[in-house]
Amino acid sequence: MIPLQTLKSGWRIFICHQIFIEVPEEIDPEIPRVIFNAINGHNQMIFSQINAKIEANFDFRFQGKLEQCTQYLKERAELMMWILECIHVQDTLFQGLTLTAQFPQEVDDEVITRYLAEVFNNGLHASQNINDFNQKITFVINDEYYLNVAVGNYRNYNFTNRQDNHLTASLSEAKLLEKGIFISIDVNNRYMYNKTGDLNNTLRVSVKKLFEISNDFFNTNAIQILKEGVYKI
Repeated sequence: MIPLQTLKSGWRIFICHQIFIEVPEEIDPEIPRVIFNAINGHNQMIFSQINAKIEANFDFRFQGKLEQCTQYLKERAELMMWILECIHVQDTLFQGLTLTAQFPQEVDDEVITRYLAEVFNNGLHASQNINDFNQKITFVINDEYYLNVAVGNYRNYNFTNRQDNHLTASLSEAKLLEKGIFISIDVNNRYMYNKTGDLNNTLRVSVKKLFEISNDFFNTNAIQILKEGVYKI
């Protein structure tokens, strides 16, 4: 996500290359004004008045292929930066990149949470019947970047039940699609912005550095963290 200094108001949401929906100028500036959907449905490029972001999901064909995933994101990021340049947005406040890797597990939930508790927190006892485990730690890199690392368990459900409403759906009626362990990172240069308050006019340089930090983390740290509970950043 790239929070922008400003975007002109009065934009419209662009859907399916055919439908335009008016957005009043007084509406929340974080609400998207323009949305581009990829033909294959793998990603969305979303622009509001105050930020621009890309959301992408990768299917089973990309599992374990970090280089392909990041290359795909780099190409979309390049396109997004080109669009920002076309509408004369050059100065930004800060940039960020969030990546999540999931490791599906066939064992019971209790086994997963017990493993996480034993690896990351010896003070938790298995007898405490832990339902979910989530740990987050934030590092500062080069006095410029935040690196937020989160580890925990996850469950993916299909809520296609008779109520057909995610807010009122019961887990007893939902189908568990997958469960396992996740590791997620959020790397951004907001630390530098908070420290100096200056606008960032080196967008491409910053985005390149974000990918370098994320690739280095997953190539050298992620598996060791999950196996040993040791953070060496």
